[in-house]
Amino acid sequence: NCSKIWLCLRNQKDFKKSIEIYEEGLKIDPQDDNLLMNIANSYSAMGEYAKADEYYDKALTFNPDLAMAYYNKAKLAIEKKDDLWKEKSMTYLNHCIKIMPYFYESNINKASLLREDSKNEEAAEVLTKVIEATFRPDFIMAVLQRGIAYRLEGKMPQALNDFNTVLLYQPHNVQNLSNLAQTYYAMRFFNEASHFAALGLKEAEIQNRHDCDAEFSEVINRINALSQTFVHLNENGKKDK
Repeated sequence: NCSKIWLCLRNQKDFKKSIEIYEEGLKIDPQDDNLLMNIANSYSAMGEYAKADEYYDKALTFNPDLAMAYYNKAKLAIEKKDDLWKEKSMTYLNHCIKIMPYFYESNINKASLLREDSKNEEAAEVLTKVIEATFRPDFIMAVLQRGIAYRLEGKMPQALNDFNTVLLYQPHNVQNLSNLAQTYYAMRFFNEASHFAALGLKEAEIQNRHDCDAEFSEVINRINALSQTFVHLNENGKKDK
């Protein structure tokens, strides 16, 4: 415990010394946003959130496109949890994302705030945009095409692995949803097949893309036919008894 206290005091002294050095730099250039950000970060590390906020605001005055200033202000709001902290955090994160759309941490924090308010679908969409941007579209298309080749060869587990990979990065890909429905049907996972066929038809309607409608309908019709067959078999079995 004593060593932790000593380390904390030493760190406090280091941060204060850093602030003094940065302040000297500001005397030469009062509008240097890097120096202002460094001072703000030092105050934040010391737990002096009001001073940190003040210097982030100063930095934004001279450079309104400082995404990290907005991100750090959002973090401060989350840590302080003052009145309307969620609204403030969301505003700052949205500013950050507008400047840096694929900055992971800001999107992750935004999704966390949305989940806290049970806005799970919105949270998923926020993260999907970031995940989709991680890989080039032609890479995803290559995985999808390999999955189709596996499916046509009858290698359903390998095909399913590829289609699920595409699902992770492009959950709204209609062609992939069609292949998932067909693969699950071939593997006799009828609940999953029905789920992806229905989801695919819904996405096709939203995107006005109907080139896979026949495959979706075929899977649904086959499952319905099987269900009717089971119903008749059960009814006949009861009559025989």
